[in-house]
Amino acid sequence: MLRLVGATRRQVVRMMGLENAVIVLAALLVGSLVAGVVPSVFSQALTGSSRRRLDGATLALILGGAGILTLATGVSTTRIAPRQRPSAALRGAE
Repeated sequence: MLRLVGATRRQVVRMMGLENAVIVLAALLVGSLVAGVVPSVFSQALTGSSRRRLDGATLALILGGAGILTLATGVSTTRIAPRQRPSAALRGAE
């Protein structure tokens, strides 16, 4: 749709790249909060201590892996989507 209103392919790719980065950061933040709070509360209820047993390197590996996978998906989609001509993509949506 952006291409039909005058955006260049480069502008669309740049916008999709920024959107992907924002989505990855938001997903990692929300996922980390949920994955950190829920086990802490559960551990507090069972053991009386909310201390986590995950070291920094393991946490960085998990977050890095999730971020890389998400970025790879976004980049591959960004490379594939703009290949079609805008009018052909619009006709295919009907």
